[in-house]
Amino acid sequence: MSYSIVKADLKKHKKAILNIWKNETNYDFSKRYKWIYEGNPAGKAEVYLVRHDDSQQFVGCVALFPASFCVEGTTIKAGIAGDFLVQKEHRTAGPALRLIRAILSSVQEDRLEFILSFPNKASEPILKRAGFKVLGKNVRVVKILTSRLIFSKLGFGDWVYAAIGPFANYVMRAFSFRIGSCGNGKLTNMVLGDFDERFESIWKENLSEFMVLKERSVNYMNWKFRLSPYSINNIFAVFNKDQDLQGYIVYRINKSSIEVRDFASVQELHKADLLWACFTKHARNLGADSIGLSFARNDKLMAGLRRQGFIERKEDHAVYVAFSGQASRRYDALSNYHKWLIMQSNDDM
Repeated sequence: MSYSIVKADLKKHKKAILNIWKNETNYDFSKRYKWIYEGNPAGKAEVYLVRHDDSQQFVGCVALFPASFCVEGTTIKAGIAGDFLVQKEHRTAGPALRLIRAILSSVQEDRLEFILSFPNKASEPILKRAGFKVLGKNVRVVKILTSRLIFSKLGFGDWVYAAIGPFANYVMRAFSFRIGSCGNGKLTNMVLGDFDERFESIWKENLSEFMVLKERSVNYMNWKFRLSPYSINNIFAVFNKDQDLQGYIVYRINKSSIEVRDFASVQELHKADLLWACFTKHARNLGADSIGLSFARNDKLMAGLRRQGFIERKEDHAVYVAFSGQASRRYDALSNYHKWLIMQSNDDM
């Protein structure tokens, strides 16, 4: 069988792209299409389709979503590769590999400095063969807030938790208080409806700590976290006595757990620890059993989270990157993954 690669026109080929996903996943992709393909504030998606020459049917696609990154204080153009799908009967190495090589043209032609990808295990061999390299292993950390999860993992029933759980939870709360309290009353917090200019100043302070960081403009954050068609994201913000923003955590609630999507704090001593201590109290008030977040491994970030009682869970996924020919020579920080802060939410999914 022979195949052709077609660069999509987002209007002309919209139906074809939606049909590929609907036929393969039975999922209505239209809300996502409007949000990230057409509405991304960094620019419209660049999409490639693979066409089966005999039937003239489109049987796969891949998207490249524009993204702005700050590298060593300079804003650069990059991309996030995603929505990679080939229909089952055409899943040979040929069409899949040609799709990935098509998006690599943007770095080969120096139109983008790099492309990031967050593939599943099945896609990793294709990315490697096309020329992507492992940037770092994805890390999953969790902070246990109640003993319910511990009893469940040990195989105890609900009656055991009902009998012993309250006392065990009291001990866990006391231990958590020893790890970090919320500023001894000097900090206040609230859940906000939208992002404003104060949030831009917070993430910009992190540029001194993380030399490679996805740009977080007000426009981007409201689009990313407030307009997402997938889930409701909440903004937890901490303020000092003068009502100056000290940090924020974006999170969503998944049953009895809380998933952190993004965070930042001012770069004063212990402010990050205070932010997490305040958020832990907030999560407990919501009745959450745990707090979790995922990111590309960064030792400094890991050390701070361990101080707050987070433990590492096994995670097999990796973050991949493909650089332009000049990118590494332009920016030294790109070659050191410890200089990057890449959250799982940076995949813009």
